[in-house]
Amino acid sequence: MHGDLVVRHGRGRPAAGLLRKRPLPLERRQGRPEPVVLRVLVRDALPDGGEELGVAAVEPPPATVTTARFTTLEGNVKVKTVGTFEWVNADRSMVLRKSDLVRTGAGAAAEITFFDGTTLHVRPDSLITIEESSEDPRTKQRRVAAHISSGEVQFNAPRSTAAGAEREFSTPTLRTTTGEAAAGGVSVQESGESNVKLYTGTATVATKTGDSVKLAANTQLKVDAAGKAEPVHALPQVPVELQPADAAQCIDVAGVHAAPSARSGTQRRSCGSAPAQKPWRHSRSASHGAPSSR
Repeated sequence: MHGDLVVRHGRGRPAAGLLRKRPLPLERRQGRPEPVVLRVLVRDALPDGGEELGVAAVEPPPATVTTARFTTLEGNVKVKTVGTFEWVNADRSMVLRKSDLVRTGAGAAAEITFFDGTTLHVRPDSLITIEESSEDPRTKQRRVAAHISSGEVQFNAPRSTAAGAEREFSTPTLRTTTGEAAAGGVSVQESGESNVKLYTGTATVATKTGDSVKLAANTQLKVDAAGKAEPVHALPQVPVELQPADAAQCIDVAGVHAAPSARSGTQRRSCGSAPAQKPWRHSRSASHGAPSSR
């Protein structure tokens, strides 16, 4: 509850404070309530016996602004810091703050690591804005946000602390939010369509038309340029490399027995004994099922 803290001072000796509760209007600042403000009414005795009244506003400390930095740079990557008009070459010593712009050229890429460990891999031909990188001084909740105007990013958010965390990745038509460990990608096509892919964890996607969609691991959502969401689809299964059961021992085609790490180069070798565990064998003899000697 907001209120006025009234502190009486008489002849230099402070009296007990009195909290007079009075509702104050809440304003929205980027979708979050304005910090609580305490107005202190001070009464002090004057030499003639009268009283002088004064009001002082005391605000709690603002959210701690923390940084984001480049951890990897490849190719032509530019940065335009807030309050400037010039694009400069990105450098790993740079500190990225709220409202800074990052742009990657053709064939370029950049990896940005936020203070909470969240990483953002910016793909070629992309433009993003650092929207938030802060920690609430009262609750210790951490918040990271980035806006993708064009191109594609891949994100990896670690497990949050006990105080909680919020990671938000937005486009012109949607906002993707996750508060737990999650990994995925967000892209914006030239047509204006946005695409969200979630590989691990869960996330909530809110579209500009007011829809709210829950995403689970290995799912994707497309939102058209008007902000209309399509049905959620499962991501294609990632191919799994087959491993032979007896991979600890391999026999080359010439019949020489050796450990897998004992030989290098391009010499052909076969591993395992059961045909079902040898999918890389392309030719077998008709009578014995053995590897071809060619």
